[in-house]
Amino acid sequence: MPRKRKNISKNTPLSFDFHKAAAKAVADHPALEKDTIFINAKTGKQLAHPDVLEQLYDDDDALEDVKDTMREAKKGKTSFFQPIDTGSKKLRSIVFHSDRHRLYDPKDRDIDDAATFDHETGHALVPTAHGTLGENTADAYALLKHLQRRKGDAGDIDYCGFKRAAIAVFSGTSSHVTSFTVDKILMDNDSGDFLSLSPKETVALAKKYAKTHTRNARDLKRLRDAFKPLKGKKPTAASFRKIAAITLKAKTDSDVFYIGARVLMTPLSQSSVMLDGEKITLKGKEWDKIRSALEEKISTLPKNHPLHKTAVPRNNRSFRL
Repeated sequence: MPRKRKNISKNTPLSFDFHKAAAKAVADHPALEKDTIFINAKTGKQLAHPDVLEQLYDDDDALEDVKDTMREAKKGKTSFFQPIDTGSKKLRSIVFHSDRHRLYDPKDRDIDDAATFDHETGHALVPTAHGTLGENTADAYALLKHLQRRKGDAGDIDYCGFKRAAIAVFSGTSSHVTSFTVDKILMDNDSGDFLSLSPKETVALAKKYAKTHTRNARDLKRLRDAFKPLKGKKPTAASFRKIAAITLKAKTDSDVFYIGARVLMTPLSQSSVMLDGEKITLKGKEWDKIRSALEEKISTLPKNHPLHKTAVPRNNRSFRL
């Protein structure tokens, strides 16, 4: 039986504090204290054990690499995990900056910042996971930490699955296709015992979700090929019509249908949705018809399929920035 959860109001505020987040990460994962530097790219503040900072500052090349990453993060308003090779020892750095365009929660900056920090921490905790597997592992860790912090209340974090899918379609890249992993965690949230996990168990479960749901190179190429006509396009109504045509033509149990439905159903179900500064509104008879066709196809999927939960967002909710 699923455990009974303490309900948290959507309005319960989370105040993200970089210093406290870094301290909590080290408390949860003591090994980070031995070789990890936490950097606030906006302020330039560096948090680490004195011995770790000394090792970094003793290597001019490594220090300059870190400074370059800090400048890039500040300019782009983005975050990075960066391995550092000082020659004598390998260090880890988590370079944090609030994202220019939110990824995890479109309305709450603090929740988005916390998940962004957790994502980069996830990279640091599993540095051997590279490429798409690494991104899935980091997102899985961020989602699990969010659910633990919010006592199981997912809130609007399913926006992440939509945005990861949309970025893949419009950029023509697949390195950050994490929607399958993100959605499975959200699907399992009602019954999975995520709240009782220790920090070590949380990392292990994140790795398991990522390993199970990250698509292989061949599958990712199929996705890129299917949505190639959208590569480099703006998220206009014409672009979404093309996505709809590709999606509705695809087999319902295919990854192409999944990603296409994930991109389409959020704007179709909401009054509006923001995607990297662009307001997406899909309203009218044409879009109602497309939505009905998608919902009909989704209804044929097994009851435990994640699209039943994540592709049809909750009523009366609007994603806005």
